[in-house]
Amino acid sequence: EVFGAHDIRYFFYIGDNNSMSTAARLNAQAAEQGYELRGIGIPKTIDNDITRTDHTPGYGSAIKYVATTVREMALDNEAVGQGDYVSILEVMGRNSGWIAAGASLCKRRDKPYDPPHLIYLPEVAFSEQKFVEDVQRVLQRERYCVIVVGEGLVDADGNYVSMSSSSIDAFGNVQLGGSGDYLKELVQKNLNVSARSCKLGIAQRTATHCASQTDADEAYLAGQNAVIAAVVNGKSGKMVTLQRGESDTYVCETGLAELSEVSEGTKRIPAEWINDDGVSMNYPFVKYALPLIQGEIDVAFENGLPAYAKLRQLSVEKRLGVYAL
Repeated sequence: EVFGAHDIRYFFYIGDNNSMSTAARLNAQAAEQGYELRGIGIPKTIDNDITRTDHTPGYGSAIKYVATTVREMALDNEAVGQGDYVSILEVMGRNSGWIAAGASLCKRRDKPYDPPHLIYLPEVAFSEQKFVEDVQRVLQRERYCVIVVGEGLVDADGNYVSMSSSSIDAFGNVQLGGSGDYLKELVQKNLNVSARSCKLGIAQRTATHCASQTDADEAYLAGQNAVIAAVVNGKSGKMVTLQRGESDTYVCETGLAELSEVSEGTKRIPAEWINDDGVSMNYPFVKYALPLIQGEIDVAFENGLPAYAKLRQLSVEKRLGVYAL
């Protein structure tokens, strides 16, 4: 009704799986009512869990920040040198471990023992006994242990190991959080060593000072091709996808996928990209993720702090009455 009242004929929805589902429903409803609307979805989520696209804008910058943070945490732990010490970093990602896996990029080539020493993904069923053994093994070799864990960690029965609350969001998703504290308690209870848990929270999706230039360029490319698809080519009910070129050198190309298909399911890390130990990533993942973090954007600074542009808010005339459910 709002679109009709203002004669809006093009609708671009930037967001995650839930946003693509909403865009698909809006597009279908417009078609049912005979309202001419060009609706295009543009993927954007640091979780990188949208299907039908190789990766999503936002992911490269998020893992660049996470990997940087892990490297700096490790240097701090190594410098302190107090003996056995465990640092645990909890990251976002919901039911997929793309962000946690991205922390592995801070490992140097031919340095397999570089931090993070252990990565726990939602794709791998969690075992308390194995976890304790994993940490013991690292501490026997090193003076410290750096762990990265995804917020959606589950046990062998598929139950979340920890939830911040029993609340459910507007899309029916359980509010996750607390897996880092859960691992810290296991360490303190079973190993009697010092442990600290850190939760990056929203910093993972707001740390523009650590953004990837490749990621920024591809975000622009996705938006540009969404407009071309709708305005120039008359497409509707589609989502812009990012795809890799066939050459060995990384090249990003765009395509289109049906919104109705994109909104179904969650893209998870292929099992073959996870080493047999279940707590580290192998080369195919590194080959996939490393191109996405390349390059740095120029951030303007003012009085020593980043100065960000802010969109000007434009108001439109209200043409409909109060909406009530």
